[in-house]
Amino acid sequence: MEEKVSNRKSQIKKIWFWLSFVCFTLLLFLANEAVGFMRDDKWYATNLVTGEPLKNLRDIWEGQVWHFFHWGGRSVTHFILQTVILCGSVCADVINTLMTLGLGFLMYKMSEAKRPYWILGSLFLLIGVNYNVLVSMMWEAGCVNYVYSTVWIFFFVFLYLRELEGEEKKLPLANLWILPLGLMTGWSNENMGPAAFVMALGITVFRFLFEKKKPKIWMLEGILTSLLGSLLVILAPGNFERSALITYDSLWDKLHDRIYEMFHASFNFLFLGFFILLVSTCLYVGVYKQTLKKWQIAMFLMGVMAHGAFLLSPTYPDRATFGVLCICVLLSVSMLEKIYEYCEKKIWLHVAGGILLARVCYILLQIIIYAEVFYPKDAISGIL
Repeated sequence: MEEKVSNRKSQIKKIWFWLSFVCFTLLLFLANEAVGFMRDDKWYATNLVTGEPLKNLRDIWEGQVWHFFHWGGRSVTHFILQTVILCGSVCADVINTLMTLGLGFLMYKMSEAKRPYWILGSLFLLIGVNYNVLVSMMWEAGCVNYVYSTVWIFFFVFLYLRELEGEEKKLPLANLWILPLGLMTGWSNENMGPAAFVMALGITVFRFLFEKKKPKIWMLEGILTSLLGSLLVILAPGNFERSALITYDSLWDKLHDRIYEMFHASFNFLFLGFFILLVSTCLYVGVYKQTLKKWQIAMFLMGVMAHGAFLLSPTYPDRATFGVLCICVLLSVSMLEKIYEYCEKKIWLHVAGGILLARVCYILLQIIIYAEVFYPKDAISGIL
C-alpha cells in the first residue's frame, strides 16, 4: 500500500514538473517572440563593410574581418549573431529559447543537484535575480553574446571541474573537439573567456602540484586554445580603435569612472544575485555545517576574476554582468539543493520559491505585454 502511494506521489510530481516545464518554455518563447530585432541587431543584419542587408555567409565573413580590425574582438559570438539574424526572427526565437533551456540544464548538472526540478530552479533564479532580463536574454545581440557564450564557456569549465573532483570517466575524442571548444571559450567575451582560461590553468596546475596527477592531453590543449582565444578577443585591433573613442580629462576622472562602474554593477546590477549567494552560503556553511567542495571554491574564484576583470574596462553595462550572475546562480543552486534536503521546516523555502515563481511570471508577462511599446518591431523583423 505504502509503495503504491509513493509511486502515485512520484507520478504526480513528474506530471507537475513537465507541466511546469512546458508552461515556462511557452512563456519564455513568447517573451523572445515579443522582442524583435532592435538596436545593434539592425547593424548586424547588414554586411558591416557595404551596409547592404545580409545575403549569405560570405557577407558575414567579410563583415567580421572588418569588425575584428575596427570595432571589437568578439568574432565568434558576432559571427553566430549575424548567422542567427540571417536565419530570421522565428528561427532566432526558437534558438534563443533552446539555448536558455540548455543553460538551465547545464547549471543543474554542474550543481550536482539530484532532482530535475532544479533545472527550473536554476532558470527561475537566473530570471528572477537578473537586473535586465530583456536586454541580456531576449535582445538578440545580448542573448548571443551572453546566454549562448555562457553555455559553451560553462561546458568547457565543467570538463575541468570534473577532473578536479576526480571524475574517472573518459571523454571520447576529447583531444579533437576540445580544440574548437577551447578557442570558442576564450574568443567569446572579455571577462568570462579569459576567466575560464585561468580556471582551466589553475585546476591543471593544482592537480599536478598537490595531487601529483599528470595533466591529460586534452586539458593542455584546452588551456592553449582558450589562451589563444582570450588573446584574440582582448588584443583585437578593433578594441583599441573603439576604446580611443572614450576620452578622459585626467587620470583621476578615469579612475573615478572605473570605481563607480564597479560599485554600480556590484550593488545594483548584481545585488540580488550576490544576496541569494550570500544567504545560501551562510545557511550551507554556517547553519548546516557543510564544507564547500573544491569545485565550488573554484567557481567562487572564477566569479571574482570575471567580475574584477571589468576594472580594466571603461564601461560595465548591466548585460555584461550576466556571466557573473550565472556563477552566483549555479553556486546558490548547488547549496540550496542540500539546504532543502537538510531543512526540517520546509514551509519557508516553499514560500520563497512561490515568491520567486511569481516574480519570474511577472517579468516574462511584462516583456510579452509591453516589449512592443518600448521596443517596437520595425521593418527589419519583417524583412528577415
